[in-house]
Amino acid sequence: MRCDFYEVISDLCAENYFGQLQGWCQAHKVMSSGHLLGEETLVWQTLFNGDPFTCYRKFDMPGIDMILSSPERIMQDREPFFLVPKVASSAARLQGKRRVMCEISDFFGMMGGRHASLAQMKCTAGVLMSLGITDFTSFYSVSLNSKQPPDPALKSRRFSAQEYRQYTDYVSRVNTVLGEGAYQRRTAVLHPIVSVWANFTPPTRSMYEPHPSDRVRFIDESFANLCRELIQHQVEYDIVDEKSLTTARVEGKTLVIGEHSYEVVVIPPMDTIRLGTLETIHRFAQQGGSVFAHPLHPQYAAEGFEKDAEIKKMMAATMANAPVEGVNPKTTPIHYLIRSRVPPLCHLTPSSTNILCTTISNNGKSAFFLVNSSSKEYSGSFLFRSSGVPVMLDPATGEEKHVGCKKVGDTSIQIEATIGPYASTFVTFH
Repeated sequence: MRCDFYEVISDLCAENYFGQLQGWCQAHKVMSSGHLLGEETLVWQTLFNGDPFTCYRKFDMPGIDMILSSPERIMQDREPFFLVPKVASSAARLQGKRRVMCEISDFFGMMGGRHASLAQMKCTAGVLMSLGITDFTSFYSVSLNSKQPPDPALKSRRFSAQEYRQYTDYVSRVNTVLGEGAYQRRTAVLHPIVSVWANFTPPTRSMYEPHPSDRVRFIDESFANLCRELIQHQVEYDIVDEKSLTTARVEGKTLVIGEHSYEVVVIPPMDTIRLGTLETIHRFAQQGGSVFAHPLHPQYAAEGFEKDAEIKKMMAATMANAPVEGVNPKTTPIHYLIRSRVPPLCHLTPSSTNILCTTISNNGKSAFFLVNSSSKEYSGSFLFRSSGVPVMLDPATGEEKHVGCKKVGDTSIQIEATIGPYASTFVTFH
């Protein structure tokens, strides 16, 4: 009943609010965009709109807001801010859309009395674009008058037009390169919102207090930690909703949704699933596809207890046909297991949880966008599964330089490189 209830809530919110806005916009030949509220956690998504994927289907350009410009907080904070762009960009890709908007500011920094630096602002944009954002609506404070005194109400000075130009040039260069290629994401992580619905009752507490259900909190927090771990270990993935999975095709050992193909499916901690979703995953496993799941795996059907036996039977068969393991911190880390099935396109030595890697393919050639989300410099060896002559492009300046490299085997190129604090670079192959 809870699953039915929140599915109806999602449909009504999407159709009667975002759908009406989209209809008006399309009638007046403009794109509809904007952002949801409470996008950061599964609990908040349930509270405010039921299901973000359903709502994003009623956007011409799905959008988010990011009201802080601290790369460390975005990636490390207890509120998983990084999930907001990740969910929105995944929804856009699955729904055949290219552009994803972000309202960007440093509201949190200003309220704390210290606005982000230009380096942090550029790095924040780099992190967001690495996670799939393409368009920015800026709420940064800019003065076109270089002699204008600071505004005390802003708790920081305004950026001059010359300073702000550095930011916009950086964003433009990154967007240009990323826009010329197709993202290479070969892992699908299931969005476990249905399991939250199944265990959810509206709390009497503030939204900022933990939900009273241990099961809801565990599913919510485990999902965020799993998604963060994959990003921090340069595993590129999409978050996939159950409606999209239900319509997926299984082609050999590959799961195909629209134009996107996946070689690995990750089932995060969850106890409830739609029958059609598990049927797709079961077919994928039977064909030899790789499936990883937590010990808390689906045992209940969202359609009702009459279908629970089918879920348990199908899950058991899936586990017999595929390596269903790994999303348990007591076993081998999930990023290691995924990389053992899908060889990484980029490997760092030493490893670093501060480096984000985005791979795009353009006319048969690969390009890698690397972002250092830390205030500390990173130096190391980068092993890329690519061929050709490597060229590094600094998006902050537009400068290109050839770098020394070593061929490793028949498929990989190794380079030594340093990425400065809050800096980023492209590595392309010619």
